[in-house]
Amino acid sequence: DEGFDVKMISKMKDDYTMVPVMYNLYGFDWVCTSCPHRHYQGPTPSGCPKCGKPMKKEIKFAPRLNRKSLTYRFDHTLHFQYWGSLQKRQQVVDGLMETMSLQGSSFMCTREKYWELKLCDEKFGSWGQQGTEVATKTWLSGGKVMVNTTTWYSHLFRTQGGDFGFPYPISGNQQEHAREYCRDLFFNNKYEKQIHPLSWLVDKFWPIPDWDKPENSVVLDMVRKKGKEFNEKKPKKGIIFYTDNQLPLKIAHAVQNQLRRMNLPIVSASLKPMPHFGKNVHLPLKRGYL
Repeated sequence: DEGFDVKMISKMKDDYTMVPVMYNLYGFDWVCTSCPHRHYQGPTPSGCPKCGKPMKKEIKFAPRLNRKSLTYRFDHTLHFQYWGSLQKRQQVVDGLMETMSLQGSSFMCTREKYWELKLCDEKFGSWGQQGTEVATKTWLSGGKVMVNTTTWYSHLFRTQGGDFGFPYPISGNQQEHAREYCRDLFFNNKYEKQIHPLSWLVDKFWPIPDWDKPENSVVLDMVRKKGKEFNEKKPKKGIIFYTDNQLPLKIAHAVQNQLRRMNLPIVSASLKPMPHFGKNVHLPLKRGYL
């Protein structure tokens, strides 16, 4: 989208991971050099299926407006899935909407959060589970995964094989390694930065397709059992932030950013509304001597 970077940055918060709306990319058509035949992008054809003459690419490079994706999830194996029906349940506020997971081909976060949360951790290997990893780490560490509905990008899906497939070899063993590592990390609540168990995220977006099937109840029960164990072991500590909102904003924001990095639940008690800093208790009072 024209100006997508400005539109994304204008709505960013320190604890957000944000993704634009995604369209499929219409990259090119194959066009016959002799007859009127043409067809949609794919592997290089040996010749025109109508007349046998050579074909050439005609570049389109535009979004497919009828192939739009906004919201995503993962299934009970933590494998990525699209979740279009979530849009009907979610509320768009100031152009933003929550999503459980990410597709992975485009996202934005702050430089500090990227390193702090160890996003795109190379322990996952070279391919697989990136969307689940980035989204789950963001949610479980106290952040939010948001779709910016005011801007978009287009993604080229190279799934037809031949010379229109992945430009490098992909190992099935590598993909399975990423999936096993992901399940061990999040099913067992081993992520060092998390303040919530995986069960918290599942319950936040419940009901979830696939998770609510009777045949998957064993996994769901396991996740909730481990979530209960995590909460029982978790230190019961947090931050209460009192302010009369008189501090210069530059200093106030620096203080708040430092407190967010502690990954503890925050309750803010303030004389002015602070909806973006922890759970806010707004007291419509006047500043006193104390």
